[in-house]
Amino acid sequence: FRGILRLRVNFQKNTAEIRSLAVSKKMKSLDPKIIAFEVKSEVDRLFERPFNTHDFLNTLFKAYHRLRTESSNVVLLKDVHRLLWMGKQKEGFFETSNPKQLIPYPIDEFSVDLGKLLESKDRSLSSGYICRLSLGSGGVNIYNPSGDFNAYKYIEFVKGGKDD
Repeated sequence: FRGILRLRVNFQKNTAEIRSLAVSKKMKSLDPKIIAFEVKSEVDRLFERPFNTHDFLNTLFKAYHRLRTESSNVVLLKDVHRLLWMGKQKEGFFETSNPKQLIPYPIDEFSVDLGKLLESKDRSLSSGYICRLSLGSGGVNIYNPSGDFNAYKYIEFVKGGKDD
């Protein structure tokens, strides 16, 4: 079983576990209905969230500009993810760190969003900047429908040119 979700069944212990890049759900049952329900809930969490390519691209651009330095035009995607997660938190969350106030944005959801961006082939902003993602070891795994993945490590926005 390949891809962003993995299902592991332990017949001896009568348990099953669904894992993604960020989440692990353990079930003390091998009932196919329970397992199917949990798999579907994970698929929905990852793939059925609202997504707008243009809005996501603008959000990436803003995060990129906050993180970019004078010495380097490329930014680590994991740093962009951290900044996007921080931006989702409500005012006061970091003072209290109350887990009930936490707004999650796990790395696997970010990975799916990046995958949707890559699938869209639309990486141009109205300002003329183009988003480029670069491969690199230790990057964010982005899976394709066959279950294979590429690890994208860096993001860069360049002025003009063609979408790559």
